[in-house]
Amino acid sequence: MEQVEHVTATETRATGIPWVFAPCLCVTRDARWGRSYESFGEDPGLVTAMTTAINGFQGHRTSELNDNDRVLATAKHFAGDGDTEYGTGSGDYPIDQGITVTNRADFNRIDLAPFVAAVKQRDVGSVMPSYSSVDWTEDGVGNPIKMHANRELLTGVLKQKLGFDGCSSGPTRTART
Repeated sequence: MEQVEHVTATETRATGIPWVFAPCLCVTRDARWGRSYESFGEDPGLVTAMTTAINGFQGHRTSELNDNDRVLATAKHFAGDGDTEYGTGSGDYPIDQGITVTNRADFNRIDLAPFVAAVKQRDVGSVMPSYSSVDWTEDGVGNPIKMHANRELLTGVLKQKLGFDGCSSGPTRTART
C-alpha cells in the first residue's frame, strides 16, 4: 500500500498539487454504504494496517514533504461514517450521511482505531471530518450529534487525546508547490 500511494503521490505532485484527500480510513460495516469502494474493508485491524498509505503519500519524515514525489495526506472521514446504520440517511440514500448508533467502547475499537494509527504512528498532515452523525447508546438512542459539531470527538479525542493540531509537526509540515 505504501508503494502504491507513493506512485500516486509522485503523479499528483507532477500536476502541481501538493495535497491529496486520501486515504479513506473508514471501516465499512455495510456494503450498501455509498463510499464502501473507498474503504480498505470491514476489519478495523486491516484498515489500521493500511494506514501505511500515509507514508506512501507523505514519506517517513516531515522534511520529505518538500520533495517532488510527496504530498500531504488527508485521513478521512473522521469518524464512523462507514458504520452508519441502514435507514438513517436521508432522501434516496438510506445509509449515506446517516447515523452510527453505537457505544463509545465499540466506536473506539472499530471506528477510531485507524485514525489513532494515522495520527500517532503515521503523523498524518490533515484530517477530514465525516458528514455522518454519532448516536451514543449510553445516553439513550435518538439524540445523534453531527460529526462536524461533535466537540467530544473533534476536540476531545482528535485534538486533545490524540494530539492532532491541524498541521502535525508545525509549519514545516506544509508541502510547497
